[in-house]
Amino acid sequence: MIKRTVLFLLGLVLLLPGLSCADFTTQVREDFKTVSGVVVMPTGEEYLIDLDASQGVMAGDLFSVVVPGAPVLHPVTGEQLGTLDQVKGYLQVTEVRSGYSHARALSKESSFAKGDHIQRYSNVKAAFWDYSDAEQGLFTTLRVALPTLAWQNYAEAQVQRPEVPKLTAGLETPLLFIYQNGVLEVRGAAFQLLHRYVVTGQEQTASVATTALTDQAAGLVVPTAIVANAIVTPQNETTPQNGIVKAENKNWRGVRTVEEFIGAFVGLEVADFDGDGQNETAILDRSGELTLYRHTLTGQERLATVTLRQADKFLTIDRADLNGDGLPELYLSAVKNMKPASLVLNYAAGELSVSQQDIAYFLRAVDLPGEGRVLLGQPGGDRLDDFGHGIYRMQLKENILTVGAAYPAPWKIKLFGFTPFAAPDGKILHADLATNSRVRVLKDDAEEIWQSSQVYGGSRNTFERPDFSGGAGDSVHDVILKPRLETDSSEVILVPSNAGRGLIAQMADLGPGTVYAMQWDGSAMNEVWHTRPQNGYLADFRFADIDNDGQKELALLMVVSNEGLFNKGRSSLVVYELQ
Repeated sequence: MIKRTVLFLLGLVLLLPGLSCADFTTQVREDFKTVSGVVVMPTGEEYLIDLDASQGVMAGDLFSVVVPGAPVLHPVTGEQLGTLDQVKGYLQVTEVRSGYSHARALSKESSFAKGDHIQRYSNVKAAFWDYSDAEQGLFTTLRVALPTLAWQNYAEAQVQRPEVPKLTAGLETPLLFIYQNGVLEVRGAAFQLLHRYVVTGQEQTASVATTALTDQAAGLVVPTAIVANAIVTPQNETTPQNGIVKAENKNWRGVRTVEEFIGAFVGLEVADFDGDGQNETAILDRSGELTLYRHTLTGQERLATVTLRQADKFLTIDRADLNGDGLPELYLSAVKNMKPASLVLNYAAGELSVSQQDIAYFLRAVDLPGEGRVLLGQPGGDRLDDFGHGIYRMQLKENILTVGAAYPAPWKIKLFGFTPFAAPDGKILHADLATNSRVRVLKDDAEEIWQSSQVYGGSRNTFERPDFSGGAGDSVHDVILKPRLETDSSEVILVPSNAGRGLIAQMADLGPGTVYAMQWDGSAMNEVWHTRPQNGYLADFRFADIDNDGQKELALLMVVSNEGLFNKGRSSLVVYELQ
């Protein structure tokens, strides 16, 4: 199952249009820019450092551990020009957490202490292996762009490089730039791939990384998210040539922004709502503006917009075909007077229309193994709980949404932030975002059989509820909705994360946003891949054929600027291509 999944996911594309030499230099400088920090503490065979993704740190990054030396003073002005720092050793990041990262020493003889200064890609020994025998100009470009690296002499590096690129005994250069057949690869001390660029002469025509390589000897899985918008996967299979699967007749980037919107949007849904054989995209903002688009390879078209006034605040959007006519309905969770007041909408004859409103249930659709898409509902809460007791299947009877049988969810689970999935033995388990922001796996009886060490989730989607902590309910508090979990067709569970922020606080600067793909192996959830963090707050995402090219994409709804007193904010729809 894992093998099949990895092969499928290795079709994720990054196609970039031609970039100028200046663009190439800019990208390389960004990938290897210096970041400073300190060693927090040793932990087992690794070390914790005080840097995380918010500073651009990624697994695989190399840090020199430096000992500040004597100051260098200008002989005339007396101004300090710098210090004669000495490199104590090197650390390589193995795992990025929220607020800190794990790193391992490249040498077993190295020993670092709490408070040691570290610098990313500063004074790190680097060599350029040229297998074209004609690209010393490219070496010069790199050396000028990355002056903080300790470059080996070009001629000396060519003499020492092996006949074919490989890890050689006694290699003391932790950073290798290898150029052959128009491709520049950057590899680490264990020869794991860190960055890859497709180069024509000295001009970069593509910069991609769709795989991560496993250093079997060190047991290190290093994601190679090298350019913005990359997909990162632990490599268990052979990748396509250069890690790229090219889609024919496409002149856009494999990761692209297909639409930008004014407003802070909360929900995204994709389906063929009118039965014409093409998918439409529905986008909902919190004030009730719902817009339907159709995206194709040549552009996008706005089909319909409706401004809804039936509720105070709109929270989520889902689709399900409950009447079986082949045309999915849209189900919107909303609140009015601090109680659920959800809606059902249909799209027909070019218009969006409300067929039912003031539904006293929150609504969420999930894919149930062996059955398909079902719509679930949960009533509003009482004095003790923000959500009512029980989760129920919802059904349409004579085009009226009604409550059906109880859904056998573990009692610990609320409607939002969970998804059922099939274990390898065929049993149905539930993945859930716990209140501590960790993913957990539950049996039907609510027995927790696994919980992640990493935090996920993070949400700014809230509604107000009476606060009865003082007894009277005169004040209110915010209820934060957990974000969507989703399963794809290969039994991978997609988990959103906004910079690992917790679900227990609403934060205006939540983000950047990332989607993690995880798979249950019978005892634990293992990461299959994740997207490189996108700037902004990840409000929602869908796994669907959004541009009607016959292939499913991963679409992310990002809020890139917050609404304020004098603006409505700005959102964008970012699409990762699949092939």
